[in-house]
Order: sequence, then structure tokens, then C-alpha cells
Amino acid sequence: MNFTFPPPLLADYRSKKLALCIGSGLSLSKGVQGNFPTWTQLPQRFLDACERQGVLDAEIIAAKRAQFTKRMRLEVMLAELGTLSTALGRGYQDALNEIFRPPDAAPGLVHDIIAQLGVGAILTTNYDPLIEELRETPRRHPYTWKEANLALNDLKSGRRVLFKIHGTAERHDTVVLTEREYDQARSDKSYQSVLRHLLQEYTVLFLGYGMNDPFDIDLVLKWNAEVFHSAARRHYVLLKDASDTDSDRYLRDYNVQVIPYSDHAALPGILEELQRAGSR
Repeated sequence: MNFTFPPPLLADYRSKKLALCIGSGLSLSKGVQGNFPTWTQLPQRFLDACERQGVLDAEIIAAKRAQFTKRMRLEVMLAELGTLSTALGRGYQDALNEIFRPPDAAPGLVHDIIAQLGVGAILTTNYDPLIEELRETPRRHPYTWKEANLALNDLKSGRRVLFKIHGTAERHDTVVLTEREYDQARSDKSYQSVLRHLLQEYTVLFLGYGMNDPFDIDLVLKWNAEVFHSAARRHYVLLKDASDTDSDRYLRDYNVQVIPYSDHAALPGILEELQRAGSR
């Protein structure tokens, strides 16, 4: 494959200053097992859990199913997800396990290539355990935003880190899924410190984000805009079919440069090219 990466990104990869930020698209990629949802499918999965657990009337579930088929703003989506997590109550952890920790969960080809890239820092907005399943040596330690101070210490010590910035499904108290939880996470001083460190000391390449499922990347960029503005480094996002308008907006608002590509199936080859180019 002949794929060209911006020279500054390659230079930072070669100098071990490249970090990856992984979105939900990678949990849907070739070879992945677990039947994970897109962001637009997620509300229906939670409604399935509400139905199984009998916590909402059938009429309410039907109305909400219809509501979630319509296009809605990010804030509205988060508010509605909050009502479902509240309705589930003690069953919320069971729902998270069903959706994001199925017994057959297994990473795919693109995850194996990410492991081969050997970057020091991986961030993810995903709640699933796929990255933790990678057989990396040395071992990569996972932290959620609630252990951001520990993540920062490991990063400064040169240890490999997985920073689950929106929490992990095995611990419902870490999951960031509602507007209140996003406010709580992004106002946390330790979270701000580790994100600022990553954005200032590393070049971040975003993977697994798409314009047809925009919530993922909006949840990183929009809700952390202040921290992005304080970072002098330019960061990058691999986006399928991004328009010129979107590219201009990411660069203007967040100093994130779009690297376009046309086929999701090509992503493993693109990352293999990054590995080859980095070794030249």
C-alpha cells in the first residue's frame, strides 16, 4: 500500500512521541468478536436491557425506541442515556457487561497491528476490553479517568499506558455516558493534567472515528476543547470520507489535521504502512 503520512507525524512516531486515540470504529472492524454497538445503536441496546430487566413499561420503551431513531444533538443523546442508566439502577452493571463484555469478545486484525506499532500511550473512548486483550510486551497498564494521576506517573516514567478516558465497562462507576458524568470527568484536575500532558508531549493520532457516527470524536474534541487549545502540537485524525468543511473545522477549532481515506477495510494496511515508514 502507498499511503502518505504527514512528515511531522512520522518524525514523532520515530522518536516515540506518537500516541493513539481509539474510537468505537475499531471495535467494529474485521475479525473483532463481540457484536459491539455503534453509538447510534447503543440506546437500543440499553432499551433491550430495560426490557429484559422489566424496569420500564412497554409503552415507554416503544416511545423511546422511536425517539432514538431520529437525529438528535449530542447533549440530548447524553441526557436520554442518563434516563436509561437511572432506570436500570442496580441492573446498570449487568447491562454494561452484556453490551461491552460479552463472553466471546476478542480483538481483530487492526488491534494486532496496533500492538506491533509499540506506542507508549494509547487512549480510548471505548468501554470494551479489546485493547486489554492484546498480548503486548512489556505489559500495558490500563487506567480510567479516575486513576488519571497514576496514568500520568507511569507516562512520565516511560511505562506503556492505556488511558480509558471514558471509563471501563467492568466498573460502572467509571463509565462516562451522561452529560453529568462528562462534566464530572472533564472538571477533574487529574484528568485535565494527564490529557494536557499527552497533548503537549505527544502527537495524537485518532483512529476508529467516522463522520457517520460523530458522537465518539465530538465527545473527545468538543468536551475538551480548552485543553486542545492550550496544546501547541498539531494532532491528526484518520477519517473516512471527511468533507473539506469538516477538515477545516477540526483544524481551526482543535488544531487536529484530517488525514482522509476512502475504505475502512484499508485501515490495517494504512497502519502497517505507518509501521514501515517509521522504520525507514
